[in-house]
Amino acid sequence: MNMENTPLKFEFSESFAADSACSTLKEIGYDAQRSGEGDLYVRIENQDVESALEICQEHGGCLNINDGLYRQGSGLSAYGLDEVVIPAHLVNDATS
Repeated sequence: MNMENTPLKFEFSESFAADSACSTLKEIGYDAQRSGEGDLYVRIENQDVESALEICQEHGGCLNINDGLYRQGSGLSAYGLDEVVIPAHLVNDATS
């Protein structure tokens, strides 16, 4: 799959936060488009995926991985996001 054809979808609880993230991404050269109340789609074309994730998260966005477009074998695997490893010592135990 050509990852340039698969946008990442982020969801925001506040429309103004999605607008702000979209504006920031566009300013630095990403192809970002707003859709709906709090949705933002970002196409990665020769840019850093991690930077786009950080910008969206900083504005309160969450990567939508439940949409069929982003299941393993499509968008996420195209970007290598299904292979992100988080070392166990960095994960907080929510039950303590």
